[in-house]
Amino acid sequence: MNINDMAPPSGESFRFEQIGDTVKGVLAYVPNAPETRTNKFTGREEGVVKLVLVTDSGDRAIYPVVGTAMARAIGDAVRAAGASSLEVGGTLAVKFSEELDTGKPSKMKIFAAKYEPSKVTAAIDVDLF
Repeated sequence: MNINDMAPPSGESFRFEQIGDTVKGVLAYVPNAPETRTNKFTGREEGVVKLVLVTDSGDRAIYPVVGTAMARAIGDAVRAAGASSLEVGGTLAVKFSEELDTGKPSKMKIFAAKYEPSKVTAAIDVDLF
């Protein structure tokens, strides 16, 4: 069992409000699978992944929704790094890079991301806790 599943770290939510807003840090929490939630606007169920990054300004959480522009940017960054998944200890940067007019009242946020896998690996015996 992943110790983070037993006690996930918290982090202040990072809000991507302006083009150029960027969060970068070392991943402190990566869940084993997305959680299901109900979208408050559409009423549809969606998968969301809570990621906690340790940044220069404290722990920050982001919540990419499966299938969205942010999730695709992160997935592309992981593949570009030659990795198959996000891992605790890796470095992730996500930037709100532009807006796309889709004809809807709100423009779609477009993201860019970069991922660097951890160069250090370690195992901690859970029985110690």
